[in-house]
Formats: sequence, C-alpha cells, structure tokens
Amino acid sequence: MKAVRKAGDRLAKPMLFGPDITAGQYVDALEIFSIANSWRASHFLPMRSVQFSVGHHMRALRLKGDMASRPKRMESIRRKLRESTTNLDTMNDIGGCRAIMPDIKSVRSLLESMRDNFPHEIHPREFDYIDEPKPDGYRSHHIVFQYRPRAADTEAFEGRRIELQVRTTLQHSWATAVEAVGLFRRQDLKHGKGEQDWLRFFQLMSAEFARIEQCPVHIGAPDHNDRIRELRDIDRRIGATSILEDIKNITLYSANFAQTTGNIDTTWSNTAKIIV
Repeated sequence: MKAVRKAGDRLAKPMLFGPDITAGQYVDALEIFSIANSWRASHFLPMRSVQFSVGHHMRALRLKGDMASRPKRMESIRRKLRESTTNLDTMNDIGGCRAIMPDIKSVRSLLESMRDNFPHEIHPREFDYIDEPKPDGYRSHHIVFQYRPRAADTEAFEGRRIELQVRTTLQHSWATAVEAVGLFRRQDLKHGKGEQDWLRFFQLMSAEFARIEQCPVHIGAPDHNDRIRELRDIDRRIGATSILEDIKNITLYSANFAQTTGNIDTTWSNTAKIIV
C-alpha cells in the first residue's frame, strides 16, 4: 500500500515525457504508471460486484431504473490527486457505479434498503447532495462501499472502495447537460471553469429542477420568480435553450450518444417549459 500511495504522490506532480528525458526518468515513470494502473484495475471486480448487488436490491423492491459502472480514467485520477488532499490508496471513486431512478421516492427507497442489508461494508460518511446540493447546483446521493470478499480467490480485493451515485432521471439529465455543453463549447463547466453566464444558468436550472422534485435548493439561490427572470435574461444573452436544442439534434444522429440524447432532450424540454 505504501507503493500505491507513493505512486499517487508522484502522479499528482508534473511528469516529464518525450525524447529529452533520461533512461532513469523513463524507467521511473513506467514503474509509477504500472503501479497506478494495477491499483486501478484491482477495482474492476469489486465494482462489478457492487453493481450486481445494487441491481439485486432494485429488482427485489420492483424499482425501475438504470444501472451503469465504469472505472475512473487515469487523467481524472491525476486531476483529483492534484486538486484535493485525497491519496491514491484511499480514493473513493476509482471504481464508480450509478443508479438512475425515475423519482425521489425510488432514490430514498433504494438507499434505505441498501443501508438495511448489503453484502459490502458501507462507509460511515455519505454525501447527500440531494438534500444539501453543491453550490454549483450538482445534486445526487453518493454512498461508498468497501468490498467484502466471499471467497478465497477474491480476498486480494478486500477493502477496495467503490462509490455509488444514486440520482433521479432529472438530476442525471442536468449533470449530462453540463458535460455536453462543456464539451460543445470547449469549457470545463463540470469543474466550475468557463463562461459565468453558463455556470449561473445551470446553477439556476438546478434550483428549478429541485423545486419540481420538491427538494431543497442550494444555499443562496434566489426565489422562484427571481430565478425565472434571471434565467430569461441569461437565455437572451447566450441562447441557452437554442444551444441545448442544437446539441439534442446533433446527438440524435450519433449512436455513441444514444443515452446522452435522451438526457439532453429531458433537460432541453424542461428548460424550455420553465423559461417560456
């Protein structure tokens, strides 16, 4: 584990690449990435196990919803190591799962069921961004599991942390729209970097979506009438609804964005209704 932490410390710092590096630097970089990639790969089996167990709870409760899982990209791991105090060996979301539920009631039912009985240990600290949204408007419930092996051949993976995000379709559509617009406009809106009008637009839309779901809005959000007025002003300046519609239409023709299309459509249609 010390080797993993040491590799993480190195990954958080700038690393030299290219023809000008020495043989020693090349070997050093190769070893660092080898350790980090092996650690990342060791989360695959626990991640699939958590996904299967969450799906089992959904079926037992007869809840509709979608499940997905994927490991964190090395680029994202390095960003998190640079921008936070977390260490590679204690990072919660190297393996990530997501449950997208139709409504708030389903979200809360699933969470309650998992807390009552789950094959993997639940980390004591949960991150409830539904009842306490992030300042930028992000809403989802994050819960972290630590893998418990059931057989001798999986004991090597004991304790691997897997993060599960449980959110509604509307919350997921908002998060997907933030990423899609950021990609479309080449701005890192997801991490709070980009045009202030776009960041403010999504912040206000999150509060309106929370109002639809009868959930708390983020601290400092203006009241409903003021939000609508400000949203209309921003839309006139940047053409937000038109851009969301353009992205929706573009993704209609891309098989790679089949899932995203539905999410963007949900965001665009709800946004259009609210602003108009």
